[in-house]
Amino acid sequence: MPKPTVSAGYAKALFDLAVAHGADAGALMRRVGLPDDALADPDARLSVDRFKRLMREGKALSGEPALALHFGTAISFEELTIVGLICHAAETMVEAFEQMNRYGRLVIEVDGVSDGERFKIVRRDGAIWIEDTRSNPDEFPELTESTLGRFIVTTNRIFSDPPMYEAAEVTYPAPAHADAYEELLGVPVTFGAGRNAMRVHEILLTQRIAPRR
Repeated sequence: MPKPTVSAGYAKALFDLAVAHGADAGALMRRVGLPDDALADPDARLSVDRFKRLMREGKALSGEPALALHFGTAISFEELTIVGLICHAAETMVEAFEQMNRYGRLVIEVDGVSDGERFKIVRRDGAIWIEDTRSNPDEFPELTESTLGRFIVTTNRIFSDPPMYEAAEVTYPAPAHADAYEELLGVPVTFGAGRNAMRVHEILLTQRIAPRR
């Protein structure tokens, strides 16, 4: 089977963020093993393994262990890819969610996307959750971090009364930078849980984004 890939435009945004946090651009490219023009075409593809290296070398060279959280919270999805624009143009939150599942693989291909829907809305313990169902999530917890940031912070900036996202759970143990989670995400996070999920307000199921055309 072909190895999963990520868009070069998405990788370039991560690269630029690492440099903004203090990573040396040349050293980062060398450590990841990328030629100078590897990120020039936003529509080109890189392997997800190479993207993982970019994330981890970016953290090391910048000295910012929470780089993945910043990647999710500081850069809106519509700035990164046309997929973000498609989601933003949806009429409702549920429709935007469906578009993310449909087109998300254009940004990054991961287990649970190619084989079905990556994100699912479920009811559990009297609450509504969005679960990230990708396989082996703890092999790349930074992807979970950036996903939490992009879903929670971007949405809660737009819909803050009441906040659309209320809490999160992740499957991995609390990292050394655990304090940065609540600071950056603005919601309580439970570590070592049975799934990667975000608890959402009931209003998400009916919330409109764009006016009806």
